Amino acid sequence: MKTLLACSPTDLPDSVLERLRERRVQGRSTGTAVRVLTRSGRHHDIAFASNAVAVPRGVTVYVWWSVGGPVCAPVAEVDAEEARSSSISRQVELARATLAKARLERPLRHAAPMDIAL
Repeated sequence: MKTLLACSPTDLPDSVLERLRERRVQGRSTGTAVRVLTRSGRHHDIAFASNAVAVPRGVTVYVWWSVGGPVCAPVAEVDAEEARSSSISRQVELARATLAKARLERPLRHAAPMDIAL
């Protein structure tokens, strides 16, 4: 479950903002905020939005920039969702390969002589 963080781009140090826009950053929940590490080695806390459900204290989260601002989600949930998505992707690839094989075999089946029993 994604959780919105209460922060505007002007509230974040440039190093944190750049990292969030480039990729996901790992942080840890303090119960009231998410603590992320800046490139200079300092910690920066980003508070949870007032209407958001806070992530329990001590949970490792991914933080990234979404359309409306920074969001976070527990690492375990994101990794599990990506694993499910990867599994579905493999199943779709397998189904496409099976369909392509069947399309190649169809003309051969129709070209073969048929016995029609009346």
